[in-house]
Amino acid sequence: MNSSARLIQPPFQYNCLNWAAGHLAETRNGILQTLGQPPVLAAAEAARYGYGSQPVTCQEPGVVSLEELLAAFERAQEGIATGLRQCMADPDQTGVDVAKLEKLFLSLA
Repeated sequence: MNSSARLIQPPFQYNCLNWAAGHLAETRNGILQTLGQPPVLAAAEAARYGYGSQPVTCQEPGVVSLEELLAAFERAQEGIATGLRQCMADPDQTGVDVAKLEKLFLSLA
């Protein structure tokens, strides 16, 4: 799939593949933060894909390539697994706000 195809807006009210992948990676940043893990997108990159952000319609400043977004998503999955393992190993020593974590996971259900 070429880069312009990744930016095609569907004919209904949804975003292109680039925005959807960026939104998934941006959402994972919040989970990583809750788990005490480093983010996979810089704040400015994440803001471009946050809830309510404008659709991505062209390759413009602030738009991250799909390859980079998919790699960020993979890194996020690894960070989430690491953070969860640390919580299970010693929940009192991780500094994780368990109530916040529970609320976060309930919001994803």
